[in-house]
Amino acid sequence: MRTMMRVLTLGVSVLSAIPLSAHADGCSNSTLVGTYGYAETVTQDNNAPPFFGETVGTMRFDGRGNGTSVQDYTRSDGQGTRGALETLIYSVTSDCRFTFTWQNGESFSGVIVRDTQELLYVETSGNAFGTAIIRRGRALKVHTN
Repeated sequence: MRTMMRVLTLGVSVLSAIPLSAHADGCSNSTLVGTYGYAETVTQDNNAPPFFGETVGTMRFDGRGNGTSVQDYTRSDGQGTRGALETLIYSVTSDCRFTFTWQNGESFSGVIVRDTQELLYVETSGNAFGTAIIRRGRALKVHTN
């Protein structure tokens, strides 16, 4: 037990030393530019039986608040889509938090980390907010364009 506590304490200390902010001088819409590959996990338990979904795709941000997303989606009941194209709008705050909304109304909130190399986000409205759906994603920068 004592060994486990030491490992846990060391792990927390190491994680707290990793800088997560995108820029020391703050962020703006121009901070978020380039193409990111992403994966999302969806859990919905208000169906009987519950289903789980996975999404993979790319998001492209233009540095001016506009972007696109192309994604493939599959769920545990066998349904899915391939190559769905969505336009999106986004906004970045000075503390490197961001929101984006796809044209279908699904909205997300997240944070820019690792010097703009990674995005972490969760769905905050659209199909998930206020229901038994949990949707979260992670995106890694593919290239700047």
